[in-house]
Amino acid sequence: NSKLSSIGYYDPNRHTISINTKSAVRFKSQELFNILSHELTHAIDPKYHPTMPDAWFDKGIARGQFDSTKAIYEKTPTEFDAFGGGMANTIRQQYNTLSPQQKPQFIADIENWLKGSGQVPFSVSHNNQNIWAIEAWKTKPTLWKKFQQRMYQLVQELKNQ
Repeated sequence: NSKLSSIGYYDPNRHTISINTKSAVRFKSQELFNILSHELTHAIDPKYHPTMPDAWFDKGIARGQFDSTKAIYEKTPTEFDAFGGGMANTIRQQYNTLSPQQKPQFIADIENWLKGSGQVPFSVSHNNQNIWAIEAWKTKPTLWKKFQQRMYQLVQELKNQ
């Protein structure tokens, strides 16, 4: 069962979130925050309905969709929203811990990264799935553009704080 191998799982039938504490991830507060943010996004997502998870996961496993090299899982609408929302929350949380002197550089680093230069300037935990998601979205121009738009909107919000 794929739910047992995942780090976090939202069960829409029970309205619960489960965290696999036996996974290889050593939970730091940032990682736990990211996982919970991801699963809470599923909990409020109208596209994520009660019959979807089991059938969808079973089909996905049969097709090899959870192999990160195939980058199919990360491109689904529900996962795009969950990974993107989790990353936005991570960025917001990191920004709010910075000193006033550090904030402009953090914003500049994000803007430069979105334009194609530099490394990912924010913490990307969640067992490297955020990196896989970003790389998957870059292979689909519509998703990458949508992600960039979300990030630019977030940057504007942070600048206006």
